[in-house]
Amino acid sequence: MPTNLQSPIIDHISLYSQKECKTSFSHITVMAYTLISDLDTSRDNWLIRVRVCRMCAFKNYKRSNEMISLGMILIDEKGTLVHAVIWRNQVSRFRANLCEGSVIIIRNFKVSESIGE
Repeated sequence: MPTNLQSPIIDHISLYSQKECKTSFSHITVMAYTLISDLDTSRDNWLIRVRVCRMCAFKNYKRSNEMISLGMILIDEKGTLVHAVIWRNQVSRFRANLCEGSVIIIRNFKVSESIGE
């Protein structure tokens, strides 16, 4: 597993229902998906298929619980994890269609290096 997690900034999400994605990725139509381990900062037209393991809303409690971002831990078919962020200005566009356990396809996003320790 990489020591520096990368954070996709999501521009588009396709969602599969819970019934369609119970335990495996094998029944989903095969496309040219990139594995999380192959992501880098060189481009912004990635296409990945991942399961949402965890989600957490980050809020500014000093400003009436104003949403800062929606954080997610995503896992691909090889079991590689990555932290992803949907920023405040995009949360309303995607939040209603996301839930823990969902298999989603994310395309056209940017990857940035983690600067934390």
